[in-house]
Amino acid sequence: LAGVTLTEQQYSPEESERFEKARRIAEAWEATNEFCISCLSSEQNAVAKTMRADSVRNYLTNSRGYSPGLFRLSGQAQDRDTPKMELGYMPGLGELAKHLRNKDFTQEEINTIVAKIEKSGTAIGQTHVLSFPYRDHRGTIRGMVFRAIDRDVTPKYLYSSFNRSEVLFNLKALSKDT
Repeated sequence: LAGVTLTEQQYSPEESERFEKARRIAEAWEATNEFCISCLSSEQNAVAKTMRADSVRNYLTNSRGYSPGLFRLSGQAQDRDTPKMELGYMPGLGELAKHLRNKDFTQEEINTIVAKIEKSGTAIGQTHVLSFPYRDHRGTIRGMVFRAIDRDVTPKYLYSSFNRSEVLFNLKALSKDT
């Protein structure tokens, strides 16, 4: 804008630290989502070759009628013109913690993610293995949703710890700015 001077906002050290923590947790959620996607779809991931990962893929294609072409593959960017579903397989919290450690997240950051998932129940990685992210209006992952694939398990969905009343599920996907 002509003649308009923008000033850089100054933050206190405490605010800067809080913003940095929030940024790192957002990155850890993205890494968690990418891990789950990889466990379902990556040929390089040994977990994706397990019988349990096969059962999740079979559930999606046979029971739900989804085409594998609808899934975002590990490492694949989200394309605005042909959006893909971010479905994954959660083998367990121990495997997730190991993955996050290998991605250079601190133990405190790992504990934050694992604690938020554990609050939803001990069934994560056991009965509730199908995963997808819960994104806010900006596209930032606020948590994960885990679904049971076995018919007899209730509840069908478990949510990681976040305030669902503040976030409309997957609203960003409806936006033309995706």
